[in-house]
Amino acid sequence: MSGYDPSLAGGQSEVARLRRQIEAEYLAMQRGLYGLAFGRARHQVIAFHLRRADRLAARLAGYVGEAMALQTLCQLYDEVLNQEVSDALSSSRPSS
Repeated sequence: MSGYDPSLAGGQSEVARLRRQIEAEYLAMQRGLYGLAFGRARHQVIAFHLRRADRLAARLAGYVGEAMALQTLCQLYDEVLNQEVSDALSSSRPSS
């Protein structure tokens, strides 16, 4: 079969790859939010990565269904957001 990749059998590897890509887009959004860009440039960076995450989510839904894809998006976003807040808090605490 042309284009067949055994590593993607069952879609599991593709699902994992899409999850990693979505997580990377969310991380890039967070960096855009807290990075050096200001105003419109910051908004454009965040919007760009959000659109890419949305496209990846649509592909993910084709493998796992829309409900599971939405649950995955929420979970990944929550993980990324909480990690960013945790990192910010730990870096602002004086070292003992």
